[in-house]
Amino acid sequence: MQPFSTSKNILLLLLVICTILSWQCKTTKKTSENELGYNDSLMGHYKNFLEQEPAEYQAARTRVNDLIHTKLNLKFDIPNATVFGEASLTFKPHFYPTGTIDLDAVGFKINKASLEEGKKSKELKYNYDGKVLSIDLGNTYSRNDTVRISISYVAYPDSLEYGGSLAIMGNKGLYFINKDGKQKGTPTQVWSQGETQANSKWFPTIDAPNQRMTQEISLTVDNKYTTLSNGLLISQKNNNDGTRTDYWKQSLPAAPYLTMIAIGEFVVVKDKYKDKEVSYYMEPAYAKYARHIFGMTPDMIAYFEKLLGFPYVWEKYSQVAVREYISGAMENTTATVHGDFVLKTDRELIDENSEDVIAHELFHHWFGDLVTCESWSNLALNESFATYAEYLWFNHRHGVDAANELLFQDLNSYLAESKYKKEKIVRYHYNDKEDMFDSHSYAKGGLVLHMLRNYVGDDAFFEALNLYLNKRKFNTAELADLRMAFEEITGEDLNWFFNQWFLEAGHPMIKVVTTYNDTTKKVNISINQFQSSEVVFKLPVAVDVYTSTGKKRHKITLEKAEETFSFDCESRPYLVSFDGDYIILGQVFEEKSEDEWIYQLKHAGHLRARLSAVKNLNTYKDDKAFNSLYDAALNDKYFLVRKNAAEALLSFKGDNNSLYQSKLKQCYYTQFSKDESSIVRANALDFWFDLVKDEKTFSKDPIVKATKDQSYFVQSTALSVLYEADQDLGFETAKKFENDSSYLLVSEIARIYSQLGSENENTFFVKNINRITGFNKYEIIDAYGNYLLRSNEEVINQGIEILAKEARENNIWYIKLNAFNKLKEISQMYADREAEFEKQSNKQEQYVTAKSQKEKLEKLMDSIVENEKSNSLLRMYRN
Repeated sequence: MQPFSTSKNILLLLLVICTILSWQCKTTKKTSENELGYNDSLMGHYKNFLEQEPAEYQAARTRVNDLIHTKLNLKFDIPNATVFGEASLTFKPHFYPTGTIDLDAVGFKINKASLEEGKKSKELKYNYDGKVLSIDLGNTYSRNDTVRISISYVAYPDSLEYGGSLAIMGNKGLYFINKDGKQKGTPTQVWSQGETQANSKWFPTIDAPNQRMTQEISLTVDNKYTTLSNGLLISQKNNNDGTRTDYWKQSLPAAPYLTMIAIGEFVVVKDKYKDKEVSYYMEPAYAKYARHIFGMTPDMIAYFEKLLGFPYVWEKYSQVAVREYISGAMENTTATVHGDFVLKTDRELIDENSEDVIAHELFHHWFGDLVTCESWSNLALNESFATYAEYLWFNHRHGVDAANELLFQDLNSYLAESKYKKEKIVRYHYNDKEDMFDSHSYAKGGLVLHMLRNYVGDDAFFEALNLYLNKRKFNTAELADLRMAFEEITGEDLNWFFNQWFLEAGHPMIKVVTTYNDTTKKVNISINQFQSSEVVFKLPVAVDVYTSTGKKRHKITLEKAEETFSFDCESRPYLVSFDGDYIILGQVFEEKSEDEWIYQLKHAGHLRARLSAVKNLNTYKDDKAFNSLYDAALNDKYFLVRKNAAEALLSFKGDNNSLYQSKLKQCYYTQFSKDESSIVRANALDFWFDLVKDEKTFSKDPIVKATKDQSYFVQSTALSVLYEADQDLGFETAKKFENDSSYLLVSEIARIYSQLGSENENTFFVKNINRITGFNKYEIIDAYGNYLLRSNEEVINQGIEILAKEARENNIWYIKLNAFNKLKEISQMYADREAEFEKQSNKQEQYVTAKSQKEKLEKLMDSIVENEKSNSLLRMYRN
């Protein structure tokens, strides 16, 4: 499972925003290595999800019966979001004899339950409370017996209470998108999301991760639709009523939450890996880009097979992108579902692709699908590995800097979350299973695996993973299984590592002070662990000492809160780098001189070493710092260092030194004209404009040229800059791009129209709110709400209907919340007008209109709140 991710390795939406903000945050403290900035107003929404009663112990589901096989025959009434199902379940008692079976079946109408014995069918008695279907089997069966029952039912997923979390923003199980076909620009689709335990809202099952089953699914749909499910498409049968029945079969067992279906007007683009089908289910407009989006998948399979020494065992591998998806992506066995953020044209792929998400979901087919967490407490056995797979693939495909950027994003994501939430990675106490889908299970878990690999070495790490997969394949696992695999390979008792990192909360906070004694010729390094928890971390770590003869590495192990280590060194070192490979999961604070930061920027090598040096050189205002940052901005091999160095140079902007100002303009102009990274070019354009906009010789020509850049990121930034330079020209240019489909460009146009648009621009907003789905809709709604505040009554009334529809029906909680808040802003506008006009005799008509509109909006919002099924969202509405 990949929570929302339209950029690399972002785990929770609000944490994502905070991570991005903290990534760009500057600090004046030159001793800080990992210090992060936070946005408390954004994190406040996240805290709403955490304010719950103290957590209770969560046991794994007791296995009274074991599923063996599930066979489904499904038909759909899409306009009414209804499923007509026939389910056949084969199972056996786990150990003790039993005469009943309890099935999760939420919100069903049960027509009949029957015992199937050969060709004979016997109707069975049952009790049903709307959530659990308890069937009396009419006999007592032992673990040596195999039992098959059938259930005829109707499911109504849309009518159910809406739950979910920040990571998985719904738990209806099955979602009907644009079910009435009235939303122009949005295709009609049906798709499932089973994790954690939501598949039982569209078929009866034992909805627990410690169950496994093979499956057959027959889907009867209108002929215009294409279907996708687990396993292989065995047959297709055309029916006499304009429908078709597709028969899918998966012959290898997987957990029930991994069952999936998707229905829509997809184009299937076929690829292959060895003799297995690899396919991409695309919206027609994106079919020609399928191999550009997903085409690295066969190479990924080959790489992961080689790395693990374990084959991809499943029958096929398909991927589909769906509209209004409630998370990032989901690793359903043989059929991964992605949110529509992965759908990009070749131009959009210039700026960003979704390789990290694709790698993440594919790796789950070893860790999560083949070997499944025994309970949600052990979710990290699924998600930590999938998160670390992103690093593995990027290191293989794009190099170590790109891979280390992902690790740094993971660290920032976890540290941002840890400000409000410190948990054990593997934890048996939680309020809701959805709580497990956080940056602890994902980001922190992946970083712990990286530390484990560093400690045991590559050969032992991957051999232990191979052993773990072989021992637990097609089965469940808990943390001890992973630990014992590593202990068997390494011969070492690793309880200390697994207890410290998986079974304890928190992370080390370390202050490092380095000195050199000219008399003894020794480097002394004093280390203080000052985290608030009682845990003192055992930390194997490398210390690199740089001298004129090169780099010498010293390996030490921290085991006390305060320790000092000494190393022989014939001359004063240029640099001492604690944790030279940046392995430690925590925060490290080091005091270094300006010369040491400069040396680190040029010679330390590691991406984080260079980023840290850039950040700290920002606090020095002299030629040495300026020249080092200038050189990094133009010449560093990785875009992120060049970008951050350019940002750091902004601290020299107000300096009276004319040479600085001239070189800054030269630096930024060179970057936005020539840098290979569209992100660097876009940022540099913004910086350059800020420097030259007040000059008499300023020309808009470079900005106008940049509005034609092939990169949407550069183009949208250029449009923003042009609008600031010349509102009329910016607005005129925005009109030329109105029909472009790029989210980046559309959102910038929306921002401009929200400030300068007339009623003529309403069509643009309506079209794009209907067309854009998923996470990208947030900014469009935000701009639309601002636009409505300065519009006429006719436009406002149409906008109110659109916002109300989003607040009621959107699958994504924060888009619903944003639409609701925009309604509140409009209501407040009318309340202000009512108060202003009430005592003005010549404004009584306006007063009556404002009062009426305010009251109408209040009733509308009350209705939205009354019908809202998400308790978490209700808390936000009330706040």
